[in-house]
Amino acid sequence: MEGGNFLKNSQIIILGVCIAAATIASSVILSQGFLKVMKFTREQISVTGSAQKNIKSDYVVWTASFSKRDADLATAYKKLKEDLGKVKKYLVAKGVSEKEIIVDQIAIKTVTPG
Repeated sequence: MEGGNFLKNSQIIILGVCIAAATIASSVILSQGFLKVMKFTREQISVTGSAQKNIKSDYVVWTASFSKRDADLATAYKKLKEDLGKVKKYLVAKGVSEKEIIVDQIAIKTVTPG
């Protein structure tokens, strides 16, 4: 019978060690996540109140997209190209240098009726 008690006691000890290790590991994982969240919140700028003076920024990144749907791919591409010309013309008229406008590749998505 003593062998059975020894086995039972060692199982309880192993279970306790596993629970302690799991608690430590989960605490480390949670604390690292919390630290990342805190770091992210410190990197944000919060502004309240009203501005008394115009501020001129030296850097901005805008992203935009537009799309066309047509049964013929060539027609849709032609319309997209026309729209791109209009968008560039508008931005240049508002003071954006054409060198600063970056156009990515066209993404094509086939839409099937259904």
